Amino acid sequence: MGNFDIKRYKSEVLKPHSKGEQFEQIREVVQALGRSDNDQSYMRLDLQRLYAVPSPATNAELEAWRPTIRSALNKSAGMFAVAKLLNSLLEYLEARGHDLTDPAFWGSLQGQRQKQKIVALQKSLEQLVDEYPLKVTTLVELKSRLDTTGVSGVNDENILAEASNAGLSIYPEIKLPASALPSPGLINSWKNLEKDSSYESVLSVILLHDPKRIKNVSLFDRLSSNGQIIGLQDVNYAHAKADKSKDTNDIQHAKKFLNVLKNEVKDEDTLREIVLTTLTQWVMVRLDRRLPIVMVRDQLVTNGIALNDASRLVSTLHQASPLGSSGPALDLNHVRELLSQGELAEAERAYGAVSVETEEQAEYQQVGALIGKINSEKGSFLERYQDAMNNRDFGVADQALAKAISVDVGDETLLQLRDAIPPLAPSELRVRNIDTAVELTWLASLTPGVGYTVVRSTTGVPRSTNNGTILARNLRATDFVDNEPQVGHEVGYSVFATRDGESFSDASSAKITALQIPQELSAQVRPDNIHLSWTAHPKAAGVIVTRTDSNGTSVETEITSGTTFYVEGLEIGKSYRFLVRAIYLLGSGRQLSAPSTITVVTRGEARAVVDLHIEKVDEEGNLQAIWSEVDGFDVELWSLSRHAELSIGSLLDPNELRSISSERLPVTFQSLGNGKSSAFLSVLPEVLKIYPLVRVDRGYLVGQPVLAGTAPSAGNVVTEDFGDQIRVSWDWPSGDYLMELKWTDNGRSRTRRVTRTKYRAEGGIMLTNAVGIAELSISTVVRVDDEEWTSARIPVQLAKTDKRQRVSYRMDLTKSLFGGKVTCKITASTETPGFVMPVDVVLKQGPIMPFRVQDGQRITQLELDFSAETERTYTLQLGKQKSPFWVCLFTEDPELLVPPSSSELKG
Repeated sequence: MGNFDIKRYKSEVLKPHSKGEQFEQIREVVQALGRSDNDQSYMRLDLQRLYAVPSPATNAELEAWRPTIRSALNKSAGMFAVAKLLNSLLEYLEARGHDLTDPAFWGSLQGQRQKQKIVALQKSLEQLVDEYPLKVTTLVELKSRLDTTGVSGVNDENILAEASNAGLSIYPEIKLPASALPSPGLINSWKNLEKDSSYESVLSVILLHDPKRIKNVSLFDRLSSNGQIIGLQDVNYAHAKADKSKDTNDIQHAKKFLNVLKNEVKDEDTLREIVLTTLTQWVMVRLDRRLPIVMVRDQLVTNGIALNDASRLVSTLHQASPLGSSGPALDLNHVRELLSQGELAEAERAYGAVSVETEEQAEYQQVGALIGKINSEKGSFLERYQDAMNNRDFGVADQALAKAISVDVGDETLLQLRDAIPPLAPSELRVRNIDTAVELTWLASLTPGVGYTVVRSTTGVPRSTNNGTILARNLRATDFVDNEPQVGHEVGYSVFATRDGESFSDASSAKITALQIPQELSAQVRPDNIHLSWTAHPKAAGVIVTRTDSNGTSVETEITSGTTFYVEGLEIGKSYRFLVRAIYLLGSGRQLSAPSTITVVTRGEARAVVDLHIEKVDEEGNLQAIWSEVDGFDVELWSLSRHAELSIGSLLDPNELRSISSERLPVTFQSLGNGKSSAFLSVLPEVLKIYPLVRVDRGYLVGQPVLAGTAPSAGNVVTEDFGDQIRVSWDWPSGDYLMELKWTDNGRSRTRRVTRTKYRAEGGIMLTNAVGIAELSISTVVRVDDEEWTSARIPVQLAKTDKRQRVSYRMDLTKSLFGGKVTCKITASTETPGFVMPVDVVLKQGPIMPFRVQDGQRITQLELDFSAETERTYTLQLGKQKSPFWVCLFTEDPELLVPPSSSELKG
């Protein structure tokens, strides 16, 4: 056994097995073998690992192994307590007649060991099940308890199966909510609610409008009742119900709490956390009173919580509570709980504070061994992280740190290390020459939230951001166009991902020879000749012109000086296609650019239609198309899917056109004069992309498309009054659409786009300032890339809202110097115009002011007309009046009329 590593054996086997639970298990096996020759408990140990048995092994290898392991154990007996036990165990095995140099003996141990593990697991579960009166626990908690009974190395599937057979339900761990509600407003309003015996829980308030749903409520993942989500719309409904209920103290408290929820809670997850926080507080109060946990669970179920969720919540809080058990064992359970939650540092501090009696030393040592094991795992993860960073394998480094953090979430150093890891590199960078530029595209980094830096170099591909010219920083898109490439050179491009602009990923790189195509290619066409002209980059050594005739014959001509080409002797009415490629003489040899192309007919130049315009001409949806004529060529209108993409200016084969689910529109064309053509289209069944195609000899020249057609409208549009808000809801049309709401708010135009996801999340759309809303309409929006099409608007009937406005007034009573006649001047004002308020003017003699119309003489009725203004003045002649007297205004709703001070009303 020449490759036996004694140093590694001591580090990985003898040292960790010389203390804690692992040492105790080996000692118990040796003691059991000493008591009985028939004992089989050694089979549950991993003997092959304990004795570093090579696997697979031959007889010869085992013959060499035996003296080697004996020697290693003897030399280590003074340093590691487990070495002596392992020596004794070998002697017992040999004394029973086992041939340790026979490969068959070691091969049979694996199956026997698994059987022993299952038997031990079953026995331990029978002993532990009574510790869980609610019959629920987590896998981490159960495995921690099984470790203390000597059961380890059993896979999770077997534990789950045997726990179920023993009557235990295993659930994921619960992340306990915050100990307090998230805002002072919620805290204060909830304290008032708790004092009311009318509400058994917060659910009684949130479901005030529908108390039948307070049954079988799920608390985790999503807040729901029998599968139906309890969300923000329930808060709105409950608030509306409270508004309409009889005004009592408990209703007032509910309204205040619901109002805070409406204003502060913006999503269902936050609402669920608030519910869970209040229920956690409720449970902790009863646990502090030392009520039986089964009783606490049953009270939750009576209050509407689902049985499993109630059991999980009470069980978790009971384990976390200092009243969960008593004595030192409680403290050690708390340490285990901290370890299961990844709070390694907190667990170590709690462990150091535990005081134990002699008979509890074994359990204390087991917990200490568990802490040591987790520390060792953390160290291994950090070593893996460091190795990965040295190899620039950032993905593995991130995974290793994530595992280290999972066992020690309180170590802020780990979080800082993780934030400093460069992101994963983008991939599959592709570069190509386009027109006068170079286009780059790549696949995004698998690290979320990154930006991209693009670097260019003419001396190879950049390996870092310092190895070339930075063209772009912090790009969020996965494409980029270099509009000023190094034409005539082999250029290297690299794209780096970065979170912070300082730490960069590895590069995704590619090379290309930047070759600019000839520009401004044009043709002067005559009946039998064509004159081509173009511009070329200064580094171009010339061009090659390829002429393709309508019969497919091609002729190439190389031009090394000038930027024009004259072709004569052509047939009238025939189509000719010209490709012009630039010639570049590089160090690597002669290269040609991509071509600039033009197709011409001797009767005129075939050009693509780029100004097609389509508009609706009647309420039935019929359309009119208008475009610029192409002299000598027919233009056809073809409909394609709105997601179809044809290259504008390209030549399309008729067979290819038919293969892409296209349809020629049956229309009659007419000339409008001034070089314009027109056609009327029937109603289209959906929103389609309409392409104008110019018919040439070899196919179609593709023009600029537009979107046109019809889209389904929203159905059953309903508006509801929620005080100062209006909720708009509708049946969403089938398909991938946006909806657009338009309205005026006190005369100002407003628009809002709504996605299906946002609509579902909010259960409708809330519009604020209900009083000022008018002219509400809804339309369907179709988006295709950067283009949009919007359907005709459908007016929406607004819900009736309380648009009553408050009016304040001032009173000026004056007597004339001669005759003593009284003049009454009334100045009334309001904040918002648009209404008329009738008022009664009442005169009363005597020292006591009138408080209603019947207390005095109604001398007239005024119409305070605020239709267009916010302030109006009225003057009344009251004749002679004996002092003291009072003049007051009254309206049907006294809350809407704000009087001045009484001194202004008294004359």
